[in-house]
Amino acid sequence: MKTKLKILHLEDIPADAELVERELKKGKIQFESLVVDSKSAFENALREFVPDIVLADHSLPSFNSLEAIGIMKQKGIKIPIILVTATVSDEYALEVMKAGADDYILKDRLHRLPHTIMNVMEKNSAEQQLKESETFNKGVLSSLSSHITVIDQNGTLITVNQAWNDFGNENGITSLDHISTGSNYFDVCKRAIEEGDSDAAQALAGIQSVLNNEKQQFEMEYPCHSPDEQRWFILSVKNFGTDSYKVVIAHHDISERKKSEEVLRKSESNLQAIFENTSEGFILADPDGIVKSFNTNATQTILLNTEQVIKIGSSIFDFIPSSRKESYSRVLSKVLEGETKHYDYLFERKNGDKKWFSFNINPAYNKSSQIEGFCITSNDITNRKILEKQLNELNVNLKKQANDLAISNKELEGFAYITSHDLQEPLRMVTGFLGLLEKKYGDVIDEKGKQYIHFAVDGAKRMRQIIVDLLEFSRIGKIENEENLIDLNDLVREVLILHKKQIKETKAIIIFENLPSMVIYKTPLFQVFQNLIGNSLKYHTKGVSPTVNISSEETETNWQFSVKDNGIGINEEYFNKIFMLFHRLHNKGQYLGTGIGLAVCKKIIENFGGKIWIESEQNMGSTFYFTIPKK
Repeated sequence: MKTKLKILHLEDIPADAELVERELKKGKIQFESLVVDSKSAFENALREFVPDIVLADHSLPSFNSLEAIGIMKQKGIKIPIILVTATVSDEYALEVMKAGADDYILKDRLHRLPHTIMNVMEKNSAEQQLKESETFNKGVLSSLSSHITVIDQNGTLITVNQAWNDFGNENGITSLDHISTGSNYFDVCKRAIEEGDSDAAQALAGIQSVLNNEKQQFEMEYPCHSPDEQRWFILSVKNFGTDSYKVVIAHHDISERKKSEEVLRKSESNLQAIFENTSEGFILADPDGIVKSFNTNATQTILLNTEQVIKIGSSIFDFIPSSRKESYSRVLSKVLEGETKHYDYLFERKNGDKKWFSFNINPAYNKSSQIEGFCITSNDITNRKILEKQLNELNVNLKKQANDLAISNKELEGFAYITSHDLQEPLRMVTGFLGLLEKKYGDVIDEKGKQYIHFAVDGAKRMRQIIVDLLEFSRIGKIENEENLIDLNDLVREVLILHKKQIKETKAIIIFENLPSMVIYKTPLFQVFQNLIGNSLKYHTKGVSPTVNISSEETETNWQFSVKDNGIGINEEYFNKIFMLFHRLHNKGQYLGTGIGLAVCKKIIENFGGKIWIESEQNMGSTFYFTIPKK
């Protein structure tokens, strides 16, 4: 072989060409290379560069390896050509080899390239010395990466290639694919048969069928495992040109392919196991709707609902009602464009049973992310549909009850308004007439009479206040339609404006700051602060200016508020009673009340989801606490 090879490289990806050069340098091959990526550049290089060997990718945008081989044949250029490419099918690789390629190397196994080039060049050099026939030369060169021998009609090995010898030297044993030149292939087969090797019997029969012209060629796969690894080979037997007394035998290593097939088989088995153990039905079909795979649940679903049996090769349209086939075709067209479709369908069986099924149809993609069909999954949702129906009926009933309740509430509100109006009117009249009576006849009414008139007016006023408070209590819960963000500092200021007269008269001090803002219904919260601050101002110790301290504290789940005063306080035995409607601790004088205010506060706070309580001691003031949950 020449000390420096001229290599013509047909490649359109510079990075791949660089990787090839790197591997050749690692293999210590002396070379000069020229990379081309078009037909015209390739033809010019053959003429001007005059290469010793050609490395070719199998497919360029406008040119391929088969065309390159054709140009070399047309020009009568007899130099080796090796296919250096990404993964190709066995069919294409065989086609290129038959066309004249000397070998092929996958790009993910470039480490084999230097050794392959050396073998190819050695064989090319030896070609001139092989005199058997042109067919033999082409057979050896085109099968260089395989283990090759030529045997005569008696089974004697006439010659073997380097790969055959290398395999025998590496493994150190004698078997069908690496006995040495001069040995008898048939004898090896017969000894293996006597040891119970069925593959040897099949191989011997196949070789003899080609030698006897019963077949043009013979192929078989067989295992050839070593202690360290599992291996498989293809035995290929062909006529030796026109010489009917010889055949070419090639053993091609297919271990990688078989291992990949085993991985794929296990993967498919695992996937099938998943499909069989899922509660859903599963069907995989090609773009025309032909079933490629399905699971047991899909079989049962179709059998129960259509009384048909699904098989590999069935058309999915065989199970679709005639009235729905056209619309179903439109749905599948959308799925094959990449969409996902979902629908629920009610099957009405001949026995009167009804079953609801949920269907999902998804595109099925291959490794190249191209859609190669669609997948249908189905699930029995009859129970869910029954529950949905029951829920809908329940919702209808609830809406009706809510509507009836709303009408009742509206009627109650109307009744409360009318009642309060009707009750207040005579009280206003009593108050008014008593005032007129005192004004007109005041000169003749003695002090006792005036006192009675005063008691009557005061009682009427308190009765009116009770009616107003009761009406307010009845309306708790009928709050604004929307919650708003409320600054509680501003809200307290509004309450203080309402109590401005009392604060001035009692010289009260109200302390508050840094109260939070929260999203809440304003009016009821205003009522709470109004009642609590009002109580603190009302129940103050005589001769002592009231001091009211309003504060807040944030916890993990709530806001806790307190309204603390220095008033008259109450005993612990009354802590729970004061929140009861109409419960009063004081029945006369400045402390007389309606007994409704704190009941209003309790009802509002509980409507918010919080709670209210008091801590107090007689003559030591009171502190009212209440909480409002965070949102």
